[in-house]
Amino acid sequence: MDNKQRIAYRSSGTVTITCIILLNLWGCGGPTKPDGLPVLYPCKITITQSGKPLDDAIVQLHGVNNSVPWTVNGVTDRSGVAVIKTQTLFFGAPEGEYVVTVTKKIQDKSQLPDSPPKDKQEAEKWYDAKERESLAVHSFVSSEFTSPIKTTLHMTVASNSKQNTEAFDVGLPVDDIVM
Repeated sequence: MDNKQRIAYRSSGTVTITCIILLNLWGCGGPTKPDGLPVLYPCKITITQSGKPLDDAIVQLHGVNNSVPWTVNGVTDRSGVAVIKTQTLFFGAPEGEYVVTVTKKIQDKSQLPDSPPKDKQEAEKWYDAKERESLAVHSFVSSEFTSPIKTTLHMTVASNSKQNTEAFDVGLPVDDIVM
């Protein structure tokens, strides 16, 4: 074995050992699924508001009669599509019947200036408001879709479907102060 072959052999051994160590540190399949987590099935939900995609909305699936003890939700992208995950880590949802809620809330920061006022008392109020986050929160989805008790949105996640998909329109935008 010449010098070049020895270096190549040592390098490949070093790479192999490094890979084995990294696999042991990281694991092979991402996060470990919790005990009792059932089989998950791919699930996508498209949300529109008055026919236009609703972005940054939280879409949550609630098992009918509290039949699913896991958190099952997703956040819509610019095209209004939410890829559903369980426990925020695992793609898909357990098989079952769900009611679907949709929320989109924005904190109204327009009440405060971008920087603290020069007046000491006003500056204290500004910092207080920032610290306590005591600003108004606006909901842009009608309350008929934000509560699992009131919602009229339903979905079935089936094991025999390659992709469980659903599309919902949540009607006209609202501006309800919820805080």
